[in-house]
Amino acid sequence: MAGLLATLAFSACTDTVVLPPPPPGYAFRPEVAEIGSFHDVWAGAADDMWAVGGRGLILHYDGALWQRVESGVSEEINGVWGDGTGAVYAVGNNGLLLRFDGTAWLPITSPTAEGLNAISGTAPDNIFAVGNRGTVIHYNGNAWTPQQTGTVTANLRGVWAYSPSVAYTVGNDGTVLSYSGGGWSTIAPATSEHLRGVFGFSDSDVFAAGNNGAILHYDGVSWTPQSSGVTRWLQGLWGVSSADMFASGEGGTVLHYDGSAWTRFTSNIFTTQYFEGMDGTANDNVVAVGTLGTLVRYDGAEWKKELSDVGAIVRRGLWGTGNDDLYLVGTYGEIFHRRGGEWRFIAGGRPQSLNDVWGAGGEIIVVGDAGLAMHRDRSGWVVMDTGSSEGLNGVWVASPGDAFAVGNNGAILHWDGAAWSPQNSGSSRVLHDVWGTSATHVLAVGNDGLVLRYDGTSWGPEAMLDAVALRAVWGSSASNVIAVGTGAAGQGNAFRFDGVAWKKETIGTSAALEAVHGVSAGDIFAVGIGGGGIGTFKDSFFHFDGATWRRSSTQSYVHLSGVWAVSESTVYTCGTGTVLYRGTLK
Repeated sequence: MAGLLATLAFSACTDTVVLPPPPPGYAFRPEVAEIGSFHDVWAGAADDMWAVGGRGLILHYDGALWQRVESGVSEEINGVWGDGTGAVYAVGNNGLLLRFDGTAWLPITSPTAEGLNAISGTAPDNIFAVGNRGTVIHYNGNAWTPQQTGTVTANLRGVWAYSPSVAYTVGNDGTVLSYSGGGWSTIAPATSEHLRGVFGFSDSDVFAAGNNGAILHYDGVSWTPQSSGVTRWLQGLWGVSSADMFASGEGGTVLHYDGSAWTRFTSNIFTTQYFEGMDGTANDNVVAVGTLGTLVRYDGAEWKKELSDVGAIVRRGLWGTGNDDLYLVGTYGEIFHRRGGEWRFIAGGRPQSLNDVWGAGGEIIVVGDAGLAMHRDRSGWVVMDTGSSEGLNGVWVASPGDAFAVGNNGAILHWDGAAWSPQNSGSSRVLHDVWGTSATHVLAVGNDGLVLRYDGTSWGPEAMLDAVALRAVWGSSASNVIAVGTGAAGQGNAFRFDGVAWKKETIGTSAALEAVHGVSAGDIFAVGIGGGGIGTFKDSFFHFDGATWRRSSTQSYVHLSGVWAVSESTVYTCGTGTVLYRGTLK
């Protein structure tokens, strides 16, 4: 059969790898798997935070993972705020109003069609939302109603409520409005810059931030400019006191104010992101969100990246039940799912990378570095206690409640549906992958060509093949198993077990093979990395027709480290450099 391939960029569009012309016989179609942009975040508690963004994006943090919650809309969601009783509100383009009732997000009839940019409140019956062309709406616990802002037509971009009778909103051209309970009044501008965020601690201690590094402070009498030391647009504002404030904005800008001066945080995780939203629960739990799917958290000592579309490295984690039900995993514990012809972020936000995913009978398990394992139950994705700190490189699920994971230092773990328990591998070598035909016939492969076999009772050595490392194993049956890896000279090696013995295959490649999968004994794919380094990888996609391995005629320009064949006509392959490929046979 002719080979199959196409492309999918697991990154923001700015990071998409430029691919060479497709070879004859292959139909390429780019797909994008990315989180998207965040616009705002609200932190109700350390284990109860919400982030919102583009195309109806809503994520919830439960103390362990950020997980997608369906919004039911496709509009941009620009602001989010919770009333402390379990109800959470979100606002967005075209007057969008949503309310989370503890179970689901539901639309609310809006009194405006103007875009709403921000939301803040003090109680379930005192909530303000502001938006374009001077729009302000208020919720009194029963209904949302418009409020008059006089002749103000500027777009309002930030709002902060202090009490039922005190609130502030800011917007374009230095617009500042104050609410006194009886209505809104305009304050003489202290700047002509667009103001994008406002936050405070009392009616005489309020901060505003905006374009060109503008930061203003209100002391109850007047607004006074402060030197931010930057010229970037600023938007996110949050703090625990007027002597412990944070601000964020474009160009990866994050600032801190100690009561005397603003200083900029420096970190290699701050690059080109525009941090639009910021909130926290304490000065050691501050979250900033922005473009390129970026979510970072400050723990009181340093900022750490929890989610991102930039720098996410896809490992070999690809698994699915069909063309419209595929999972892929990568860095930051990120899990993506392909449904309805598109990839969507569904969970993530861990310091560990995920390395593999497998499922059977509705049980889906992912594994990664430092003993990380997660599975999906009725409530969503849950972090599992593996009892191990070893890096886990491969997982295979025999059936619900029966799974194996392998990793560093010969680690093998078994999941029985209730708990993970270690199994004795008899080796300290790194194990890279695991696969089986049943719970009593499981193979694990690793360094030095090691092949282990589990017979339902114990693990034992089956073979030591001529390889520096065996990276992956898969078979169409117990008598047709393929293992791939790297030889002593760095070349790709493939071995086939025919039910009697392992034999080395002639594959003829300098590519270090990383993954293998197929749909039958005569339709198997292997991927890897060619010679010459990143940017010159060549001949890293191979097909086995049951008799002969043939190299693809394509150049990939990436390190291909995962492959999943959906059918004889469609295959997916992923790799480092934040790229994934999809293709169908013409």
